[in-house]
Amino acid sequence: MSALESILIKNLLAVVTQDEQRRILKNVDIRIEGSEIVAVGKDLPSTADVVIDGRGKVAIPGLINSHTHIPMTLFRGVADDMDLMTWLKEKIWPMEAHLTAEEVAAGAALGILESLRTGTTTFADMYFFEDSIAEEAIKLNIRAVLAESYIGFGSPVVRDGWKAFEYAKEFVKRWKNKSDLIVPSLGPHAPYSVEPDLLRASAEAARELEVPLQIHLAEDYSEIAQVREKYGTTPI
Repeated sequence: MSALESILIKNLLAVVTQDEQRRILKNVDIRIEGSEIVAVGKDLPSTADVVIDGRGKVAIPGLINSHTHIPMTLFRGVADDMDLMTWLKEKIWPMEAHLTAEEVAAGAALGILESLRTGTTTFADMYFFEDSIAEEAIKLNIRAVLAESYIGFGSPVVRDGWKAFEYAKEFVKRWKNKSDLIVPSLGPHAPYSVEPDLLRASAEAARELEVPLQIHLAEDYSEIAQVREKYGTTPI
């Protein structure tokens, strides 16, 4: 289907809007031209390149996945019965250490296709080889807020925390204003895995680069206990 085609969705049961009144419109049509919704109303003209029967269906805004590691579709089902820290240290981090950019791209493509199929049109991701994820997002036409993540001991891309941080900043510079679909960000992993000085540097860099910052925070009780023991406070 060409991106320039007109699409008419007829006889929808309802359209859930995001206007100021959060109206739900009943028994209406939607007309799309190119990438824009140009009309929502009753009995719109029936001429369009593509006409879809919307009877019995509800149209909602695209869903937003506010936190994901989308290539981890590759690890689906791995040690699901473990607690978080055991799962990370004994299974996931050792496996991630061997990942390649090509494998990350394949996992990202699968995750993006599953997202689009189930109504997600934007996702926020912090992972490794994030350039590969950005390229797959553009190829599959989905919006994404992306961060090249880093841990105190580094990442599969750069084996040192501070060097990984510098690499993450370069990712931001490469992708800032490069595509309407991609918003680059910074992604320090978590308070228990990234030292305070590196967290402070990350926050300062996000302000200087004028980009968002993503981080795991208070994921489970063991994280709270670790942070309290190391720093005498809670993660939040």
